[in-house]
Amino acid sequence: ADEALFQRLKRSAFGRRLRSLDSFESSCFRQCAYFFDGAEYLTFPEVYESLTIEDALRFLQENATVQRSGMSVIEPLKEA
Repeated sequence: ADEALFQRLKRSAFGRRLRSLDSFESSCFRQCAYFFDGAEYLTFPEVYESLTIEDALRFLQENATVQRSGMSVIEPLKEA
């Protein structure tokens, strides 16, 4: 796995999360959603800081499975 790529993606995701704080509606929604999941939304900086590439790979191995996958085939409309 590419550690530099992982760190770049992590910083990008953190930046998007930080920018989302500009939206009052988004912040309220996320705080409620996290509360009902038993987590504190505004601790996300600490969560991002502690996340390792091993954590991400383990999550993908456990959750990105064939049983949880789907596929859509989109075909162009046929001309009449």
